[in-house]
Amino acid sequence: MVGANKTKYVVASSILIVLVMVLVVRYINRPAQGTIIYPNTSSLDNSSTNSLTPVSFNTTYASFSYPKVFSTYPAQTPTGQVIADYNFIDHNSEQWFLAISILQIPGGNLNDNNAYEERQIHPNAYRHTVLQVNNQSVNVMTQINTSTYNQSAFLVNNNNQAIVSLSANRLNDPSLQTVFNMLLNSWRWH
Repeated sequence: MVGANKTKYVVASSILIVLVMVLVVRYINRPAQGTIIYPNTSSLDNSSTNSLTPVSFNTTYASFSYPKVFSTYPAQTPTGQVIADYNFIDHNSEQWFLAISILQIPGGNLNDNNAYEERQIHPNAYRHTVLQVNNQSVNVMTQINTSTYNQSAFLVNNNNQAIVSLSANRLNDPSLQTVFNMLLNSWRWH
């Protein structure tokens, strides 16, 4: 009889352990709850704290201007075709991000640029336009059907190419296009 009680005890304990494990797994896998608080941001203006005043930036490969509301932000170590990365963030709201990558593409063909090609093959996600900037054709890809702003320009100089991307969490802010145009109009290859 002792063996039967021991077996019942082991079975009951096993069932209890399985039940506890099921409850723990359900608890761990339930949706997280929390509150996201966005800083109070407004459009860039010409005040002393939010300014579109251009700041010159000179690199080994090119020079350009960006608004002083941005500050440099650490970039990843370049790999593959990328030979230089420069990142900037709006230090007032941290909701605008400017990323510039310089690539070296043998042959200089824009279609050999993976970032450009990825956007080209998804016309439902990106609108393609070609702008004339400083007597150079610049391909621009603008993300569509989204609530955020994401625009990238692809500049070509022989085997070097630049991807200039501006992203923001606000879509309909006219200052974004002003910032993007400032960058493109000030761009000079070395």
